[in-house]
Amino acid sequence: GVPSASARLQQARRWIAHDSRVYSLAFNASATRLLTAGEDGFLKVWSLDSPQINKIAPKVVGDFALINDEEIVVCAKNLSICSLSTGKVLRELPDSSEEWRSVRYARAINTVFALDRAGQVFSWSLTDPVRISVWKSNEDRHGVQFD
Repeated sequence: GVPSASARLQQARRWIAHDSRVYSLAFNASATRLLTAGEDGFLKVWSLDSPQINKIAPKVVGDFALINDEEIVVCAKNLSICSLSTGKVLRELPDSSEEWRSVRYARAINTVFALDRAGQVFSWSLTDPVRISVWKSNEDRHGVQFD
């Protein structure tokens, strides 16, 4: 059942993740790894079974999105798909040279969405990785403009 409000939760494990702020964290699909991205520019992959840490820093990492248990989209100056086990860049998404603030992956449609610093949302199909659309914020109308 659900613990009562007076029940004390105990810390199960503690990691010293980054030298500064942590911006993002997520578990992989099988919940065997924890991923963290921090202000220090590193993406770290933590094994939940051991104290092993794998640092991935193809560039300065701001955000990330998991594609599957072996691949990740890294949000940096360009958007790159990297291997979780080696950290190597497998490919870069075309026309992705913006300053990216956030990235997400939509598994059901196999598409990456990224938000740039100007408030525009871009998308790429991973089936045919060409930038497929751009949404621009229209503050005057409080809506979204589609290009």
